[in-house]
Amino acid sequence: MALRPAAALASAAYLAIEVLMSTPHSVVVSARVQLAGEAAWRDIELVVPRRRCQGERPACDALMEAAFHGIRRLQGAGRRSRLRVVHLKARVDGRWQALLEQGKALVAPVVLQAAQG
Repeated sequence: MALRPAAALASAAYLAIEVLMSTPHSVVVSARVQLAGEAAWRDIELVVPRRRCQGERPACDALMEAAFHGIRRLQGAGRRSRLRVVHLKARVDGRWQALLEQGKALVAPVVLQAAQG
């Protein structure tokens, strides 16, 4: 499954994103995800390899890959067999930006099958 960034974000090679933690090997950024059937947003962390960053600015495609892995981590925490992501956002340039939004031209809806047992 490939997540495609929003058009506004795709034009930037590296994103000025709010960093939670930085190590010599990775940059961790905060994101929020909303799943189908849930009103509340869940906070998740997106881990981007340092080699895919310019300073503390992750490459757009690296951020989307980190988003995919962050959503996959939710599968282990959830009790449902399928998680359907409705919205995913992160703080870019000081404000929340949609990375994924169902029903809009940002990216296609994502449905993840939980790992078997």
